[in-house]
Amino acid sequence: FDEPGSSHAPSSASLQRKHRPLWQARLSTYSISSVARRDGRSDWNEMTQGNKIVLPASVREYLEKRGFPITQFQIVNPERKGSGRLFTGPLDFCAGDGECYLPSWVMKQLGVAEGELCSVATAYFPKASSAKFQPHSSKFLDISDHYMLLMRTLEHFAALTAGTTVRVTDGRQVYNLDVLEVGAKQLAAGQRDDSRGKAVDLSYTEISLDFESPKDQQKPPRLGATAAASSAVAAEAKQEMPKDEQKPPRLRAKGEAKGEAKGEAKGEAKGEAKGEAKGERSAAETNDSAAPKAHPEPSAKSSAVTAETLDDATALAPLASLLAALQRLLRAIVAWIHRLLKELLSPKEEGTTSAESGEAGGATESGFRLPIRLQNWRRQL
Repeated sequence: FDEPGSSHAPSSASLQRKHRPLWQARLSTYSISSVARRDGRSDWNEMTQGNKIVLPASVREYLEKRGFPITQFQIVNPERKGSGRLFTGPLDFCAGDGECYLPSWVMKQLGVAEGELCSVATAYFPKASSAKFQPHSSKFLDISDHYMLLMRTLEHFAALTAGTTVRVTDGRQVYNLDVLEVGAKQLAAGQRDDSRGKAVDLSYTEISLDFESPKDQQKPPRLGATAAASSAVAAEAKQEMPKDEQKPPRLRAKGEAKGEAKGEAKGEAKGEAKGEAKGERSAAETNDSAAPKAHPEPSAKSSAVTAETLDDATALAPLASLLAALQRLLRAIVAWIHRLLKELLSPKEEGTTSAESGEAGGATESGFRLPIRLQNWRRQL
């Protein structure tokens, strides 16, 4: 609870004293059903008690002696403050000293076991004007007079707290309803709301009820919403990546393909130079080595693992295939030019050598071989 020096208390010392509960204590908690069996109280049961609390008589004497109200209280589990705070009112002031009695289902919501301590204090919260409920099962709405059944159940309740669950029974089955929203009447000037809009008082007031679709009839989340959430997460992850890792996969694939093309061009030029130096035998080996080879498509290396790069890798596949086809065509053209130059240059070199030797020895062998070479070349064309 808000106390002086706590993180929830106002900064002003006067406001701290004003918001401090008029009375608060830690009491051992027992379920109303166990106490009814122990003390033989046939007028107490879990359903007619609603969500009200039974407090010691000393609490009433303390509050009435000082002129404090005794109709509104708040309960919280000091060991599990995250379980929430419940606002309620008193059923009776006949509990033993240091004890309080609650319905077992209320204790379960607070996370309090039998005999454990809970913190109880006075509170201020406004009168109710409306409330919205969500049944756990659609069977509750199948009851013909479910509206009046809930109204009769709320007559045993002292207050409603948003975020809690209430139990309703028709005598045959118990139904659970979540309190989604509560509407309050306007507070008078100077009054405060300790619940901060989360609780309303049900005593001596008229309230309108509304229902949300039951939990077992709610539709699952749409796939579009899930995909949008995944895209948002992926975008945040991309923004957190270093700049050097955000390079698009398409650019990396293009660079790899360019490097491979340069390497192949170097290899072919080197092979051609060696072939010219070695002669006919090396030319045949160069022709064999110039045959198209199967190279792994660069798109396979650039396949991205993450979901955001799959589309780019798919769009890159046709470009990589076209690039590989162009490379094969280029190799074929280079090989054809190489053979053409070989055919044209070989007769001239041999003719020059034969002419020189003819002058010395009278042989004219070039005049006989050149036409045959040209005829072979024309047939190949």
